[in-house]
Amino acid sequence: MVIIRNAKSDVLFGFLNCSLSIEELNQIHADFAYGSLARFNPTVELFIQDRPELYGLPHQAIRSKLDQEGFRESFLVIDAATPSTRSVWYIEHTGDPFEEDPVITHEGEPFFWKIRLKTEDVPIEHVNYDIANSSISERLGNETDFEKYDPHASQAVSSNGYNYEDSAWLPPAFIIAEPGEWVDSTAEEHVSNFVTFDNGARRHPERVFKLKDDVAEKFGLRKGKWSTETAETAEGCVSLQLAFDKDSPVWQKPYIPLQH
Repeated sequence: MVIIRNAKSDVLFGFLNCSLSIEELNQIHADFAYGSLARFNPTVELFIQDRPELYGLPHQAIRSKLDQEGFRESFLVIDAATPSTRSVWYIEHTGDPFEEDPVITHEGEPFFWKIRLKTEDVPIEHVNYDIANSSISERLGNETDFEKYDPHASQAVSSNGYNYEDSAWLPPAFIIAEPGEWVDSTAEEHVSNFVTFDNGARRHPERVFKLKDDVAEKFGLRKGKWSTETAETAEGCVSLQLAFDKDSPVWQKPYIPLQH
C-alpha cells in the first residue's frame, strides 16, 4: 500500500537574529512541525538559516538586505525571545500599503507588514496569507486596539487558539491499496452513505471500499472506514481517501525537519 504525500511542500525560511542552542532550535522545529501536522503530511516546512551578519539587526534592515539579494518572499525572524515565548516574527514582502490601511511609514525604509505569531500557528497562517484567505492587517485589527500600524512598534504574541490535536485538523490520507489489502461492498447500508454526481444527477455509488483492519492498523489509518474510489489506478488496486489514526504508534515517531 502507498500513502500519497505532497510531492513538495512549501518551504518557509527562518533567519536567526541571535545565537541559539541546538536544543532551542529543536524546540522551534518541533513547535512548527506540530502546527504543520508534519507527522502526517506537512503543509509547510521550516528551514532555519544561521547568518551571523543578521544578528542584532532590526527587521527593516533584514528585509532590505534580503530584498537586495533577490529574496522577496515572506520569512521568519527568530530572536532571543523565541525560546521563552514559543513565538517568532512573520515578515511579509515589501510593498505599498493600501490607502485605507491605517499605517505609519518611515522615510527611507521599505514598508512591510509583520506580526508576532506563536510558532505552532505559523504554518496555517502562512497558507492563509499566501492564498489571501486572510491578512496580517486583518489579524492585527481583530486582535488589538491599535489606531495605526507601525512596523517599529512592539507586539504581543498573536495566537489563533487552534488545537492541532483535534482530529478536525488532520489532513485526509490519500492511498493506493493493492490486491488483498482491501474489501468492497455493494450493501445498501454502506453505499447509501455516499453520493456521487453523474452529469448533474445525484446517485449512490455501486460499490464502496475499505482497508482490511490489519492493513489500516499497520499504516496508521482508521479502521472500518468505507470510501468511494477517488481515481482510476492499476488493475486490482483501489485509490481511496481515508482518515489518519492520530493515536497510532505509527505517528508517534519524531518528525525529521529540514536541516538548519
